[in-house]
Parts: sequence; C-alpha cells; structure tokens
Amino acid sequence: MRIGIDGTFGSRTVTGMERYAASLCASLRRAKTRHEFVELCPRLPPVLETRLRPGVKRFLREQYYIGAAAARAHVDLMFFPAFPPGPFLAHPFAMVVYDAVSWQYRDTMGLLGRCYLAPSVRHAARRARTVLTISRSVKSELAALLGRPEGEIVYVGAGVDAPPAPCAPARRDEALSRLGLARPFLLAVGSIEPRKNYPALFRAMQLVFDRSEAQLAVAGRWAWGSEEVRRLVAVAGNRIRILGYVSDADLAVLYDAAEGCLQPSIYEGLGLPVLEALSHGLPVVANDIAVFREIGPDRVHLVDFRDPVGVSQRILWLLDNPAERARIKAAAFSLTRELTWDAAAARCIAAFDRLESQGAVGSAAA
Repeated sequence: MRIGIDGTFGSRTVTGMERYAASLCASLRRAKTRHEFVELCPRLPPVLETRLRPGVKRFLREQYYIGAAAARAHVDLMFFPAFPPGPFLAHPFAMVVYDAVSWQYRDTMGLLGRCYLAPSVRHAARRARTVLTISRSVKSELAALLGRPEGEIVYVGAGVDAPPAPCAPARRDEALSRLGLARPFLLAVGSIEPRKNYPALFRAMQLVFDRSEAQLAVAGRWAWGSEEVRRLVAVAGNRIRILGYVSDADLAVLYDAAEGCLQPSIYEGLGLPVLEALSHGLPVVANDIAVFREIGPDRVHLVDFRDPVGVSQRILWLLDNPAERARIKAAAFSLTRELTWDAAAARCIAAFDRLESQGAVGSAAA
C-alpha cells in the first residue's frame, strides 16, 4: 500500500507536537514493511508563493494543496501525524489526535485555536478511517467523545529517546551563562498559555523562593492568555527566567543541569517534557492528572497544584534530597525500554494493515 505522509508540519515552529510527528515519521520510514511511505510537502504556484503572507501560504498547503499532492502521488491512504486535513480532502486518511482539548478545553485555546483548529480537529476526527492517539487516557476520552468503536481508535504511544552523554562542563557553563541561569535551578517546559497552569506554579514557587536560592527556568514561548503570568514574573524578578524557544541542544543542557522538572498542566495528551526529563534521570513534580498517572507514580511525583503550600513542600523536599535523582534514573530506565519510537511506528503500521484488510483504503474507498 502506498501511504502519503503529510509533511507540512515541518514548516511550523517546532513545538512538542512537531517533534513528536517528526520522530514518529522517521521511525515509519525506517520500518521494515511492505508499505511504501511518500512524504508530501506541496509547493504553491510561483505567483502565490511570492505574493502571499506565510500564514496564508501555510493554510493553503495544509487545507487544499496537500489533497492535490496526494492525487498526483497516487497514494492509497493519507496519514496526518500532526495537524488535521482540510474538509475538501477526497482521499481516505488516518490522523493522530493528540488530546481532547478541542472538545473539553476550548476555553484554554487562543482565538485562532477556538475558531479554526478546534472545529478542524473535530470534523476531521469524525471523517478519519482511523484515529491514532498518543496515550491510553486520550484513547478512552476520544472513544466517548466521538462515539466510535474502540477498535477505530488506536493507542500508538510515544518514544523516549536515549539521552545524549552529559555535556562537558565548559559547554554546560557557557549555555547556562548565555541563558541567564545559575545553579541550582528548576525547569518547566511548555508554551505559556492557560492550559499549562503557570500561575499555580509561580504561586508555589514564591513560597520556595522564601526558603531556597533556586531559580525557575521556563523553556517555552509566550502564547495567549498570559497576562497574569507576566505580572507574576515581574514580581519574582530574576528568580523566574522565561527563556522562550530553546534549541534541542540547549534543552538537553537544561535537563542535565536542572534539579528537577515541574509540570503543572491542568490537562495534557501526553506530556512529552515529562518523558524527556525522566530519560535524563531528572526528577519530575507534576500535576495529578490522568496522563501523568499513566506514566506511573513510581516515576513521577504527583501533586495537586491547587495547593501551593503542598507543592512548595514537595519541591523543597526534592531540592534537599539529591539522592532522589539517582532513584529516578533507575526507575526511568525501564521507561526507555518500554516506550520506543519503533514500537509506536509498529502500532501505526498495524492500524494501516487493518484498514487495508477491511478495504477502507484506495480510490475505491474514497
């Protein structure tokens, strides 16, 4: 079977979703399978390429020209690993749905997300031949929200890459100095928007700052709904550093040098930074929500971020117990064996196999 992979996500700013899609697609291309994978990144006609704004060009590629590229490539099935297809796609398709935000947490999305992305995801999920998900908790949510049989919603999971060797002290010190950080510091990773729950984290950190010299570093871009966050950052002064987008190389340094990773999100489909932190042997304090329970209480310190005193006490305990990092490193070792990108790719391929056996692919099934 000839499967087209939507590669338009590669032109976007690299966030967790794009990183997940890139890793999964790389494993699909490496997999030993009878299927042929064709990555499609359509270009616009020159007259449009030179005259339109980047956002408009991206919209046209994702919503219209990807369908034309699929027709030219004669694919039997389209696979969308990051963002949903447009409503005019005629080909049978499978898609990854990362979370249930478009149904349950629309109030935490920006204007563009509420008006465009959420309806697109909901409409595409109803039309897809199969829906792939990244966690078991999201699989359960989507089964109820979409009213689809469990067999049509496939748990794929994620991979945890083996961390690189610890960086040299000179490289680490250079990166921390450039980022305005000094040890000890704690790390939070994720865009600054309401669902990430940064105000709750910052209120807990104010109590930590009273009893510790540690800084808090936030590796994430400013997004929407961040007015309260900006106020709390101003109050904290240089104790909170908003780093914006950081490169993969700098993020690896941060994971290696931090005392712990903090994830206060009120909802996540997976929480890739938690898995990355654990793969570096970094202790994690995370909000007590379904997807983090799925990772395991022996690997993650689960707390209720509505209780700033309780959160601060757990963080202070972590700072006072350096041996916890050794324990977490041992507990997380099994995670890197359990969650691999090759295993995730194999689950995708099994889902594609089922569609083919059901006759749900190809031009006749469109």
